[in-house]
Amino acid sequence: MSNSTEVNVHAQVRAFVTMLCEGFNVPSSETKIQAFADKLKHPHVPALTETYNIFTDGRASTNKMPTIAEVMEVYKGIEKRYTSEEVQKITHENIQEVDYEKSKAMFSHLKETVIKGGKPTNSIIDKPVTDWQNGYQFTINRDESGRDYVHYYNHPRNEE
Repeated sequence: MSNSTEVNVHAQVRAFVTMLCEGFNVPSSETKIQAFADKLKHPHVPALTETYNIFTDGRASTNKMPTIAEVMEVYKGIEKRYTSEEVQKITHENIQEVDYEKSKAMFSHLKETVIKGGKPTNSIIDKPVTDWQNGYQFTINRDESGRDYVHYYNHPRNEE
């Protein structure tokens, strides 16, 4: 076979077929590896590992080197189980209970703020904050447009 077909073989598929052939004392060939690679393409590695374990532990329906069809039947079942478990984990992690009482309180607060003519705060800076940094005193202010300004006292850049 040419080197271009070897490039298309996933490394885990190559290892899977080689180990499977060694496990059943069957010679491995590039043709056999390519045939498995054409079916498996980009495998789910944990499913592939479990498929290998099933065939080499004697839990499969055959005691000889499995055919591609037998491997695919076992692999597809395992891959489907792994994929559904992953989807269930993602779905379960993203389920969030809505706290309706807290939502009502937050909405009421926002509504009252808007009715009074105020703007909801989007930042932690509501009032001027004065502090020290690297030996310089500074103040952070916010204007009516929501822009923040920092003024350093006795800083060389502020001296005119």
